Amino acid sequence: MTESLHDSLFVSCHCLRPRWQVCLDSPVGHWHVQACDHSLWQCHHTTYPAAHVVDRQWPPWLLALVANWEHGWQAGRLLGFPLREQGSPLQRQIWTHLMTIGSGEVRTYQQVADAVGKPKAVRAVANAIGRNPWWWLVPCHRVVGSDHQLKGYAGGVALKAALLAIEGMQVGHHEVAEKAKVRA
Repeated sequence: MTESLHDSLFVSCHCLRPRWQVCLDSPVGHWHVQACDHSLWQCHHTTYPAAHVVDRQWPPWLLALVANWEHGWQAGRLLGFPLREQGSPLQRQIWTHLMTIGSGEVRTYQQVADAVGKPKAVRAVANAIGRNPWWWLVPCHRVVGSDHQLKGYAGGVALKAALLAIEGMQVGHHEVAEKAKVRA
C-alpha cells in the first residue's frame, strides 16, 4: 500500500453526540454519515435516502470527505479522515489493520488475528470486525472465512458481495470470493 494512514487515525472526542449528518450515494446504495467537528462517528449503509445538503459550516475534513466520496468509490478507499476514538484497544488495533487491506484483496479472520498478534482470538477478531462503525471506510467487507465463504456483515452478506464485486472480485452463486488476492 503506497498511501499512508491519517496521522491520528483515532481522535479523542468529548462530544456527546454527532453534530453533522449527511446521506451519500454510492454504486451499492446510500450511506449515512454522522460526525462532530472533530471526528467521524459512523458510516453505515441505509435503504432510506436523505437529502444531501452540504453545510459550509462543516469542518474542512468533512467537506473533503463529501467532495472526494465518488473518487473514493472509484479508487476503492478514502483515507485521511479522523475517526472517533471508540472501542477497546484491541478493536482499534483490528480496525487499523483493516485499513491495510487493499481494494481487490481479502483476508481471512484467522489472517487478521495473526496480523494483530492474537492468533487464538479469531472470535474476538470477528466480534471487533462486526462492531466496526465505519463499514466501507474501514473495509471490514474484505474479511472472509477461512474457506473463503462470505461470512456475516452488518449490512448483510448480499451487500458484502456487492462491495467485493465493485472491487473486481467474482462472487459465485455459493457466496465464495473467487480469484481474490489473498496474502498469506
